[in-house]
Amino acid sequence: MKLKQKIIISVIILIMLLSALTLSCIYVWWYRQPQKPVIHIIALGGQSNCEGVALSSALEQKVTNKQYQLYSQGFKNVSIVRVTEGGVVGSIQQCKLGLGATSNHFGIEIGIADYLNTYYPDYQYCLVKKAVGGTTMGEFWTPSSDTGEYIEQLINGINITIQQYEKLGYIVKVDAFCFMQGEEESASGELTNYYNDTLNMINYFRETFKQYGDNIRYIDGGVYHSERFPYGNQVNQIKKSVADTDNNNYYIDTIAMGLTKNNHEESGIDDVFHYDSLSMLRLGWAFGEDIVDNNNVD
Repeated sequence: MKLKQKIIISVIILIMLLSALTLSCIYVWWYRQPQKPVIHIIALGGQSNCEGVALSSALEQKVTNKQYQLYSQGFKNVSIVRVTEGGVVGSIQQCKLGLGATSNHFGIEIGIADYLNTYYPDYQYCLVKKAVGGTTMGEFWTPSSDTGEYIEQLINGINITIQQYEKLGYIVKVDAFCFMQGEEESASGELTNYYNDTLNMINYFRETFKQYGDNIRYIDGGVYHSERFPYGNQVNQIKKSVADTDNNNYYIDTIAMGLTKNNHEESGIDDVFHYDSLSMLRLGWAFGEDIVDNNNVD
């Protein structure tokens, strides 16, 4: 082999070695850089069974002492922001009991937080909740120029929460929208636009937060069977039909779950509208399972 060829080959080998060394150094440098933390945001919306009228004190008799202490003290990896009357956005706080309709009650947030804390303890979550009893889809949750007051308040609450986390250096991801509503329509039968209104709400939410999530899940809880809800089956059928329109839409069959309503022992009255404490916890677990089904986290 001529000297010139040997020199060329040697130079090529040297360049390859230097390139490999450079790439290795870049990888080591990148790996050692502090990575930004990620916060996964979950939206909660709907009526009183989302807001929460299950008694915290009643739950104490139905779970272990360890569980109740955890629920009372709060989850280290799950925070919550509540959007209250007038659209006031609260501060970021640990998710715990006492954040329902009153300080004595809780909603679906506890079961959701419990599920996420159990199966994904290394991930950080923030729930943003806007829920008001007695609200209809068409008047309060459908986005338009003259309706949709509460969906707008929920979205505003999420935007403010996103800004707060981004200022703290977090990467923000919006994972899911959990919705628990339909009791009003189940009683009134006002269902003409319920299907389209639901789809409009979902599409509006996903479009608003598309930069924070490509596959935002919509999880809808069904209403339970009651003599006070003569149109409940129709409402649930619409919810199932909505779930069938998109692989990222989910329906929770609360009747099949065997959830039970508040009884006299818990609330002092026979409450046909709201779930008892253990059923509320189980409902939250069901939402939590669908939020992260098939490892929908990264």
